[in-house]
Amino acid sequence: MPNDKILLIRGLALDLSLLHSYLLPMFDIMRKNNELVIRKRYGYCMGLTCSYNAGNQLVRCIVPDNCSLKYAKELVGYTRLHLYHKLMKLINMKPVYGVTIPASPMDKFIIAVTIYLSRNTDYYRNTVKWVRRLFEQNCLWGKCEYSGLPGSYLLNELYAVIDDIRKIFMYKNSVDGWVKEAVLLLGVKGFGTKSVMAYLLHSYGLTIYAPIDRYYYEFLKNLGFKGRLPVKNKCITASLKLDNCRFREKCLYYEAMKRFGEYNGLIQSIIYLKNKLSRKNRSNIEEKLIPAGKAEQYISYLNEVIGKLETSISN
Repeated sequence: MPNDKILLIRGLALDLSLLHSYLLPMFDIMRKNNELVIRKRYGYCMGLTCSYNAGNQLVRCIVPDNCSLKYAKELVGYTRLHLYHKLMKLINMKPVYGVTIPASPMDKFIIAVTIYLSRNTDYYRNTVKWVRRLFEQNCLWGKCEYSGLPGSYLLNELYAVIDDIRKIFMYKNSVDGWVKEAVLLLGVKGFGTKSVMAYLLHSYGLTIYAPIDRYYYEFLKNLGFKGRLPVKNKCITASLKLDNCRFREKCLYYEAMKRFGEYNGLIQSIIYLKNKLSRKNRSNIEEKLIPAGKAEQYISYLNEVIGKLETSISN
């Protein structure tokens, strides 16, 4: 297309960065001549197509006319890549593979639904498939009979609350509208504090927030963090504002935010990636993103990063 733009980024590991992303269901994933090729099939900036050569770590994106270069950088995580470089400098490591956080505020409703459907299930085998089917049958914004969709209890729970989630995103909010969105999402049955932190990280790229999954929980506890996981009603009462929370000093989320600051979400992502890449039973989409041979290289590198983080934090 004559109005398409070209975006070139070197040093961003697109495969690693997309593996942990809740934007994943919106992309078609392909392999062409040993390169990873992704195309945004759903949501904002449809048609954005990026190829990634892991050998020279070059990302090349064709940005369609309906998408700005600025937003394309947001979608692939380039706007947060500097955090990875700063973190590597802090722990005295060479920035070999550029791990970052893709985000898309314009797709926040889709991301919220994806996070909701990722609870207690295999994200790559089930959630990605379910969200794509919801798109195909126009079941996100419009009314739908959900015919032909798998009958998981998670989908049944989503159908019961999807109108409540839709209402949260029907109107434009103020500059700090993400706070109101997050608090309202906490009020949705099944949407807990971990889900809300994931929403803030992956919708807006707010890296001070991080979902404390079982891997991050174990990492923090092994480092001697004493906080407890919060009760979401207390988070609602405090409107997710730390200054309003009387229990913040005993909260594991607050402890991680206070200790890691803007690196919190990035460190959580690195821990998650290492653990997911280490599992033996891999799905087709995981293999497409990162073939087994490359996964071994990434695991070795991420283990070294985590070891350096543990030493740095302990000191």
